Amino acid sequence: MSVKIINDLASFKSIQEDWDRLYELNEHLTVFSSWHWNYNWYETIGKNEGELFLVVVSNKEGLPVGIAPLSLKKRGRKSVLSFLNDDYVADYSDFIFDNTFADYFFNELFATLNEHKKMWSQIELSRVRNDSLSFEQLEKYLGKSNGVSSFICHAPVLKIEEDWESFFPKLSKKLRQELRTTKNKIKKEFNCEPVFIDHDQKEDLYKSLVKFHVSRQENKVGTSFFLEEELSSFYKRLIDDLSPVSETNISGIIIDDKVVSVVMGFKDRDHFRYWIPSFDSAIRIGSLGKLHLSYLVESSFLNEMKGFDLMIGVENYKLKWANESVDCFQFNYFKRPMDRLLFETKNDLKEKVKPMVKQNKILNSLYRKLSKHGS
Repeated sequence: MSVKIINDLASFKSIQEDWDRLYELNEHLTVFSSWHWNYNWYETIGKNEGELFLVVVSNKEGLPVGIAPLSLKKRGRKSVLSFLNDDYVADYSDFIFDNTFADYFFNELFATLNEHKKMWSQIELSRVRNDSLSFEQLEKYLGKSNGVSSFICHAPVLKIEEDWESFFPKLSKKLRQELRTTKNKIKKEFNCEPVFIDHDQKEDLYKSLVKFHVSRQENKVGTSFFLEEELSSFYKRLIDDLSPVSETNISGIIIDDKVVSVVMGFKDRDHFRYWIPSFDSAIRIGSLGKLHLSYLVESSFLNEMKGFDLMIGVENYKLKWANESVDCFQFNYFKRPMDRLLFETKNDLKEKVKPMVKQNKILNSLYRKLSKHGS
């Protein structure tokens, strides 16, 4: 039995085969936990945000049975040990392990983290799904490691258990009418049917996605994340470099030979994950975004997917399609009981001021910044 800590890029690259093997063993893991996602993230962005801290636990034969993708990040005077990827971009985070060694992996992991207590002020593990194999294990260590768990957000999901012809009539009458009206308006104005594509023209569709997103963000607070050079480089890598069991899907709607809507998502094992949508704001015909979503859901039915993950956020348009929800939690562990108490007190205060903050754009922006950097 052995534990190894990896903190350099070359060693990170060398464990790809073991990471891929463990990733394929655990069907609960999402694309955000793949080696390709995490390695590309660290090489383009993560290396500038924190120090690599991968914990690799092996069995007595020397075969890795679990990997903790962590990073040590500075937050003011504190050093926070958190998941390697950033929850600004990755909807979910998790550990990669063979579930037959789950108890052993987590025992060794927390023992190793305790041995390195001088390095970190607190451990923050965010966006862990409640259907993850890690969830129950992390709960076990709340009492042992001065831990506290807190609900972060919902992720609406459509569980697919029937065929499209049976499912579609069960959608709300208003939504079905909205989709029909959008198609009719397109046919009337352009004298053609909308064309849905999701296999070809990835590069061209990606360029349209960036253009639409930048344009639509001009009238909103902040700028498009596609304008950030490092983030843009990371997104481009995802187009062709993801994982053995996942692929980036870039789909589009074409009207009169022109791309008007694009969605970047993932075909992730037997689930589709709906990630970044955008459309041409100059085309004001019905609900292009909802029409595009309907095409993707229908395609998932036809391809015999088991689920359509609408990802974090409970926007109304997502809830119209979902029939269940996954909850995401954050787990925090502290060196001393007093540190945990201070954290809980601060969180209680945040919850009390939230209603006031939501009513003021300036306060809301400040609150988001403080929440991100001041835990």
